[in-house]
Amino acid sequence: SKGETEVSSEEKTEKPKESPENTDKKMESEQSTAGPFLEYRPETGAKKQFKEGGVVLLTENVVAANEEFVQIALTLGDSTTTQIFKWTGSEITLVYEERDLQDHSVSLLDSFEPNMNEKLLGDGADWKLLEKSAAVETDYGKLKNVFVIQKISNEVVDEETIFTRYYAPKLGLVKEDFELTGENGYKGESSLSSVE
Repeated sequence: SKGETEVSSEEKTEKPKESPENTDKKMESEQSTAGPFLEYRPETGAKKQFKEGGVVLLTENVVAANEEFVQIALTLGDSTTTQIFKWTGSEITLVYEERDLQDHSVSLLDSFEPNMNEKLLGDGADWKLLEKSAAVETDYGKLKNVFVIQKISNEVVDEETIFTRYYAPKLGLVKEDFELTGENGYKGESSLSSVE
């Protein structure tokens, strides 16, 4: 019976070869370094507008991307900040942030020196994961499979600042809520309104 066992185990290893498509797909999903976050990257070249109370508050410009990093220029009023995220299948981490650049539309992916390490999603993240597949209403439309993360900062005594961010497939950040608790508390919310 020993021989039979060997034969059947050999059969098992042979089988996938007959259907190469399946193994390729499986390989691809494993290569995205085990994790769902890669498909949450916004597309390179996308221009995203976020509105708060009907007014465009923020513009996100996806400047460049490679296998590991995504570079985004955020414009709020007349100031622009470049952010670079390590954005793989297994993590989304803010690794670089700089306001004073001559040109925020130029890729820095080959030359930047990391100056931050704030993990938004992934093992041991600095942000807390609230939901993995939320349905969220934005000005851009209703989005599904949204990751919801939250960070609470206690910079002010007796007050908490609560940031909640929403990430959707192929779009990246689609909404951000801001709440200040305490006597002078208030709430704000900006949500994706258009993508070019």
